[in-house]
Formats: sequence, structure tokens, C-alpha cells
Amino acid sequence: MDNDPLLAPDWIKMNMRFPGLCLICKQRVNSAEVGYWSRTAKSIIHQDCYNLSGLYAKKNQNSFKNKTIQSQKNGDSLLAEFITDRESKEKCFICSKEINFQDDLIMTLLKLERNISTLDTLFCSTCLSCSDLHIFEEYKHAFSNKIKSL
Repeated sequence: MDNDPLLAPDWIKMNMRFPGLCLICKQRVNSAEVGYWSRTAKSIIHQDCYNLSGLYAKKNQNSFKNKTIQSQKNGDSLLAEFITDRESKEKCFICSKEINFQDDLIMTLLKLERNISTLDTLFCSTCLSCSDLHIFEEYKHAFSNKIKSL
């Protein structure tokens, strides 16, 4: 930890058990008053002083950053598992060509998918990037056949 006790990572909101002096304003913090305590800093802070100091925002920002990184790692492993399971098996819904999971467009769309484990309809990059009316007609035909088979 840095020499500044305010940078302690373990500030905990609680009802104070013992009176003491606020690290920030140097005023008395009474027992049973709500405030923040840090074991690392061996200090207490008034709740208002904590909120005004920006410690709350820094703590939440670090927490959000860590959760985002963890979520990204989890998402990357799910994506890799999805590709491993379906590579060279998955066909385009429209043209029935094999899906190229190394294609940038396909990878970007898969990364954007929120629930990749339930994804059952995929398209190749050719069909996705083509604005040809013929492709749209093939899609409608494939969709109609899929509905009929259910």
C-alpha cells in the first residue's frame, strides 16, 4: 500500500463500535454512527467525508473494471469453446456453405452475441455482407422450409 491511508483498498461501511477521529476532517466520529473503517489504514472516516472524498467512485470504478475484465475472459473462453464444438460442422442457414469462424465479420458478431450457448442459426459472411435480393429470397425460402419441418 502507498503511504496515503486514504488509498487503502479495504474501506468497509459499518456502524462504529468505538469513537474516534475522522481521517479526513479530523472531527469526532461517535460510536454507533455510520462511517467507514479500514483495517489496513487503521482509520475511520465519516460517511459524508467518504462520499465527498471520491473514494466511493474510485472503489466502484475499480470494481467495474475488474468485473469487465473477468466477464471478457469468461466470454472469450465461451466463444473459444463454441467455435471448437461447431467448427467444420456448422453450415450457413441460407446457402448451406460451411461457416468460416476465422472471418472477422463472423467473429465480431459472435462476440456481440449475449447468449452464445443457445445460438442455433448462423450465416456465412458472404450471405451477411451481400445486399442482393437473390440472397434475401434464398433466406425466405430456407426460413419457410425450416418452419415447415417443425
